[in-house]
Amino acid sequence: MPEPATPPRRSPATTGHWTDPTGTTWSLRRGPLVPRRTRRLRTEAALLVLGHSAGLDPQPVTALDLAELHAPYLAYEFTDADGRAMLFLELHC
Repeated sequence: MPEPATPPRRSPATTGHWTDPTGTTWSLRRGPLVPRRTRRLRTEAALLVLGHSAGLDPQPVTALDLAELHAPYLAYEFTDADGRAMLFLELHC
């Protein structure tokens, strides 16, 4: 009997939600963001997340220098139930 198919992995920007390693669920608020909003969220967001491989492997990071990213990206804003913001950068290599 064949094993059940694994559902395809999708970027949080595509699904519209993501649950971080602490169990907090984040919902897509807006995006792709304009550069000005991206820069602001980089310093104001409660959580910064890089999504490598077109967003398929989201990883929280503690600091982020947009100038050091050597890959094109799209930025998205997510919020949690308490209204905190998360900046998600979907990297495209």
